[in-house]
Amino acid sequence: MKNSELTQIKHASFFKRIIAFIMDGALFAFIMFGFIAAIFYPIANKAFKYTENRANLMLYQVASKLVVCRGTDENGEEKLYELSELDQAPEKVDYPSLGEINGKEDEFYISHVKYYYLNYKTGVNVEYPTNANPEDYKAPNYQELIDGKPRSEYYTEEWFNAQVASSESIAALISNAITDLCNEEFYAKKSTSIKLTGYFLVLPAFFLSFSIFYIAIPLIFKNGETLGKKTLHLSFINSQGYAVQRKQIVLRQTFLLLLTTFVCFMVGRVGLGSLAFLGIGTVVYYVATVISKEKRSPADYLAMTLLVDANKSVWFTNATVEQEKEEILEKNMEKYHQNKTQDPHIIQVGGTIVNEDIKREIEEENKNSEK
Repeated sequence: MKNSELTQIKHASFFKRIIAFIMDGALFAFIMFGFIAAIFYPIANKAFKYTENRANLMLYQVASKLVVCRGTDENGEEKLYELSELDQAPEKVDYPSLGEINGKEDEFYISHVKYYYLNYKTGVNVEYPTNANPEDYKAPNYQELIDGKPRSEYYTEEWFNAQVASSESIAALISNAITDLCNEEFYAKKSTSIKLTGYFLVLPAFFLSFSIFYIAIPLIFKNGETLGKKTLHLSFINSQGYAVQRKQIVLRQTFLLLLTTFVCFMVGRVGLGSLAFLGIGTVVYYVATVISKEKRSPADYLAMTLLVDANKSVWFTNATVEQEKEEILEKNMEKYHQNKTQDPHIIQVGGTIVNEDIKREIEEENKNSEK
């Protein structure tokens, strides 16, 4: 990078980089979830019945009693609510699987697994809320035969007692029941539908938001700044010390898009794993930037860009403009050659005599018009 009398480059500080990253991340998430709520979620509900499928799957899980509701009672203490008690449950509850519930006796597990096989899977005496359709709370395939027998004749008290007696532990019996529940054709179809719809909700919103926030806006701001960087007066220049070009901005931001997409959706998948892997990837990315001699990130090396502090840096559009400014400065300085010792504003840098006021004037002019 050329070092002239008029060019001054100050690298962006690590602190400002992190603050800008946090600001951009928060704004990006706000935009993305806004697109999901306003556009993609209504489409998913209408085209793929997303909310209905999620409700049916949750109903299927809770009705089996292998998944129960966990909330608090009137005294604020934790309580487990079964399907028949949902009307009494607090408004906000979560749904842990049976194997995740701790501190209960074996009889609790046995009674729930027994209910699953002898009631839910057979469609006999299934518990359901008041005024609800009983058929909606029975196993979807409870009428299918097993070895030519109705399920109510196959899953009997004797069968269950034999299973309990032969099981190495209650945990194994629970595991088998949960596996059986998840392998049901109904469960598999609903889960696949929900998963695919989830990708539909997230992926288009992610790419659209990224394109607007991290590519379109930096192009509008000319020097490749995002909103966070613009707020903190951070700008991009090219590696030669001149104004960054549009193609460099697009290349840099596209690399970040591909990197983020790979980390989130190929490695971490959609969900909490995405956030975990994205966090690890961000740490690695910034560590690589810090240890770089030129304080350049991997994306900067690829696009041949440099992030600088705009308030403390002066640069030109290209080498031609820089040369023109140098020539103007040289002509303005010629008249001061004879009286440089008398003028307190005259300074000498190397072999060049420079008037401090004129240099400052040119720097300000460049800062306001050339960036």
